[in-house]
Amino acid sequence: MRTELTRSPRLIAPPIYRYATVGGLLIHLAFVVFFYVLGYSFMAWLNLGSSVCYAAAMQLLRRDRMEGWSGLVASELLIYAVVATAHMGWNAGFHYYLFFVIYGAYATLTSKITSRAFVTLSLIAYVLLYRYAPSGMAEGGGVPVCRMLHYLNLISTLGYTTLLSYYYRQSIERSMANLQEAIQELEILSRTDPLTGLRNRRMIYERLEEARRRHETAGEPFSLLLADIDGFKQVNDRYGHNCGDAAIQHCASLIEEAAEDGALAVRWGGEEFLVLLQGKPLQEAVALAERIRSEAERSAFRHKERQIPITLTIGVSAHRVGQRVDECIHLADVALIEGKRAGKNRVVASR
Repeated sequence: MRTELTRSPRLIAPPIYRYATVGGLLIHLAFVVFFYVLGYSFMAWLNLGSSVCYAAAMQLLRRDRMEGWSGLVASELLIYAVVATAHMGWNAGFHYYLFFVIYGAYATLTSKITSRAFVTLSLIAYVLLYRYAPSGMAEGGGVPVCRMLHYLNLISTLGYTTLLSYYYRQSIERSMANLQEAIQELEILSRTDPLTGLRNRRMIYERLEEARRRHETAGEPFSLLLADIDGFKQVNDRYGHNCGDAAIQHCASLIEEAAEDGALAVRWGGEEFLVLLQGKPLQEAVALAERIRSEAERSAFRHKERQIPITLTIGVSAHRVGQRVDECIHLADVALIEGKRAGKNRVVASR
């Protein structure tokens, strides 16, 4: 089976952003009622304007316009914090929203220039408000109302910051898990032939070295089959390259199914296949190669309603102690060439 990378889904707004937007909208609507009841008409209208901003921000989220959402929310927080603090006084706690702007600018804005601009403006605004804003309310109301607003603003700012922090921790963990999966997929792709789904040369050389070490240390033998499709050039020339690719896929499936458990079949190159038979001496490898050859001869390969005869010539070699894996592969190749010269569609064991 051919291995493919998982396609990335379309980017959408994270759920926490929608929750934060709805929460901001509800808070400002509550403030509209709160200030209207207390008779603070200016603050009631200010919060009504902020509610409109959050309603617009929700629409931007639904359209997946994250940059527009981030800019609108950051602008609203910055302007609201400055105006509300200047009007209601420092002790009302509206200046806490500037800290949220600083945090959110780096957490949500994708443009570094924009995020730095919001952070700079927020810091300047904080210093100016700290220096020049009145400490108490400009319109009276007494200490209880001021203290209530202070606690509400502090709790809301800390709450949203905590939620965003938790979300980004979860997001990083998910991103790391997805990255690890992508790395594993890429590793598989780097070791897999895209046409047949079999492993490629990179994979087989690692396994051959492992098999050689086991043979050298534990005496566990292994053998190699090198199979080649007979008359493949004529198939390509007569029926086209699509037919040739289909023939390669057909033989790959046949070899993979006929090979016993523990065997590793790879596409060696072009129309050639290499099979590693771990724990198999030469005679058993030859018997398996003959079964593969017979199955290829009997099997019906069809392409576009045509039945095309396909046969395999297979060279077989067994690893010898002290032998390099390249030498073992070379012996299988020599046996394959001998089989081709002898008439094809046969199994030849190396001497």
